[in-house]
Amino acid sequence: MQRPLLGDEAGSDELRYLRRGGVLIGLLQPLRHPADIEAYAIAGITAFAIELLPRITRAQTMDALSSQANLAGYKAVLEAADEFGRAFQ
Repeated sequence: MQRPLLGDEAGSDELRYLRRGGVLIGLLQPLRHPADIEAYAIAGITAFAIELLPRITRAQTMDALSSQANLAGYKAVLEAADEFGRAFQ
């Protein structure tokens, strides 16, 4: 999930759809959008930016970079199979 757009960015405030006390988990880009962090706090939202999770073995299933690399690998195999034109053995 991408971060909710706020104010002028979306034309409407998507944060208003989240309940106070709710939890937001996604690719929030907190270092690029520090004002959003303050908006989450004011709205009473607990936010977790998954791109900031440590890249360790135990957290790999939640690691955004590892999961995207995994998907890219699957896509590369599918594209290669399509280009190859016949079944792999």
